[in-house]
Amino acid sequence: MVQACFTLAFRCQTIIMRLIRTTSEEPELVSFSEEEIPDYAILSHVWEEEEVSFQHMQDPSSINLKNKKGWSKIVQACKVARSERWSYIWIDTCCIDKSSSAELSEAINSMYRYYSKAGVCYVYLADLRSDLTGRSFSLAFCTCKWFTRGWTLQELIAPKTVVFFAKDWERFGTKASLQGFLTEITRIPSDVLLSRADPSNSSIAARMSWAAGRRTTRIEDRAYSLMGLFGEHAFIRLQEEILKVSNDHTIFAWKAPEPSIDYSGILATSPDVFEGSGEYEPLRPDSQRPFSMTNMGLLVHLPLLLAPVKRELLAVLNCTSKKSKQVAIYVTKSHHHQHQYERARSDRLVEDDDLQAKCGKIQQLLFKAWDLPSFHRFGDNFIYNSISVSLSGDQGIVPVMSGSNSRDGHLPLAVEEITDTGDLSLGAWELRDVNEFHSFLFIHNPSQQPFVVMVGKNFGGFWLDLVLDLKTDKLNLKDIRQSYRFGKDMPGKNLDRISKFLTDNVAILVEGRRHGRSKSGDYLYNINIRIVKKTYSDIALAVLPITCRCVFSVSISSAIKAGFSRLETYPDNVWEECDSDTMNLFLDDANTLGTLCFQHEQNRKIFAVTLRFNLDSTVQSGVLSLMDTEDKETAKDICKSYNNNQKRSQGLTRYPYDSTTYISNTLKGSQLDRTSVSLHVIRKSHSSRYNLRHNQYSAEIKVKPQPVW
Repeated sequence: MVQACFTLAFRCQTIIMRLIRTTSEEPELVSFSEEEIPDYAILSHVWEEEEVSFQHMQDPSSINLKNKKGWSKIVQACKVARSERWSYIWIDTCCIDKSSSAELSEAINSMYRYYSKAGVCYVYLADLRSDLTGRSFSLAFCTCKWFTRGWTLQELIAPKTVVFFAKDWERFGTKASLQGFLTEITRIPSDVLLSRADPSNSSIAARMSWAAGRRTTRIEDRAYSLMGLFGEHAFIRLQEEILKVSNDHTIFAWKAPEPSIDYSGILATSPDVFEGSGEYEPLRPDSQRPFSMTNMGLLVHLPLLLAPVKRELLAVLNCTSKKSKQVAIYVTKSHHHQHQYERARSDRLVEDDDLQAKCGKIQQLLFKAWDLPSFHRFGDNFIYNSISVSLSGDQGIVPVMSGSNSRDGHLPLAVEEITDTGDLSLGAWELRDVNEFHSFLFIHNPSQQPFVVMVGKNFGGFWLDLVLDLKTDKLNLKDIRQSYRFGKDMPGKNLDRISKFLTDNVAILVEGRRHGRSKSGDYLYNINIRIVKKTYSDIALAVLPITCRCVFSVSISSAIKAGFSRLETYPDNVWEECDSDTMNLFLDDANTLGTLCFQHEQNRKIFAVTLRFNLDSTVQSGVLSLMDTEDKETAKDICKSYNNNQKRSQGLTRYPYDSTTYISNTLKGSQLDRTSVSLHVIRKSHSSRYNLRHNQYSAEIKVKPQPVW
């Protein structure tokens, strides 16, 4: 969404909303009064060339209309909405008459509210290919233009249900299932993304930091795009209006991107300067004197402290960082007015533990300066009353039984009918109470592996989970449900899409989709279960994109010179050959491992090097001589043994985040020499590329033959 948003027009004093009917043979516009607006889906996207406008839709038989690139986007969006039982969809390019200034103005003022009322928001990423593998897909996803646009900020926050689609309209995730990933990209907390917290509860600086780095086609649109989070006026007036109703000092806690010899006002001129301000929180806001805007500037009461530089002072703000350090800004007397102050060194903020103790009395300062009216409140949570469960075609999944935590006993689970789309319908269940959940037991027929799908409801919405690694002789759904009732899993679950590997090349994907409302007004929710087993890219797409947190550049030149050749790697998808002497290893922070095996060309000596990046930001590494193990042990076996065998895991050396490790082992079994293999790991850098934290390490394998004395 790049330009103005929602479509409203005044006709005979009645607000009209235009929606596209998805059930027609071809997309067509339909107008509704405010009282007649039906449930609808909504599209969020980046405008491109040849978009279809409102005027183009007035002549649906035109050949030029269907030749436009934007027409296929409308058709595909309608197809997706229709498949999920949404009869209407709103698309900004054609549902608003932008030739009417009154209609355009009303659309801008109402955009946030109408996005929040949509039943589902489809996000179309035209620059994202779905055929990429996990790591490449992650980097491509976080660099999509959609994350750099001003309007899309509120289009991500306002709707309760957001679904993401790649260029070929392949569905790959939702706002709930990608919440951690989206938080890293956008800096928006998960509670705000999932509508469990009102954005207005976040500090002003934090909300400004969400908008940092975003752009709009028109300069004034950048201010308009923040109205849903702050008010109904342009950004140049926004902070002034905020100060009328708030005494949150974090509005002053911003830093310019680079030093400047010029002095500035105390208010920021762009949300970009708040990029690093999300960590600041107000301190005792009720104890501060109110601000007042005069014809000469902003009147603020702050304690002052002498700064090291002549003519400059430190004004201590009533806010702290997450490290509990108080924050201060540099100020100086204005050159233009003797009673006025200006911001100095605007590219710096001072943080100290005892700033307040060093300060004198609170003084009245007059600063040179430059709407917080209607916040969106999140008091109304969707209440889903009915869920239906279906299987995608005949994929070898056998339904067995179901059960609920609200009543004891198990019920047989069987296919009731085959739907129009070829899915196997297993029936419908009601979730009446918060914290009620159901369990469904299935067996994957080809592998004979059982698995359980958990479906529940809490105050945050729906949650799904998959239970694997079950023993067929001890299957007890009641015990599984009890673990959710009294365990730590259930309260934190708020996912509507989840997948896990059942076998090495088979993943189970469970998706929950909003399917509109019933005639009685109940929300309908369909849970679809399918098997993904085509290629690795299919599985990687189904199992959520992997955010690479750690990159190892592994030098193998020493091993090659000593007569060793690379035998195998595991897992293959995390290893990448850079050149003949270097291998790159990409790991996330979920305790994943990478193992690289070598074999000598003459005497068959074999050794393996293993690296792991842990949740606590430490790295573990190890060198293993395979001459002492089973001859048929593979790199895959080694990884599994490290994960499952506590004794074997002790062979991995753990070391702190910022240090260097050195580990060595001696290869045994040769009559001529005792070859020493060592592994050196050095932390190189910590970058924030694409807003994702990457830890760069270099690892060098050193092989040194030693004669037997």
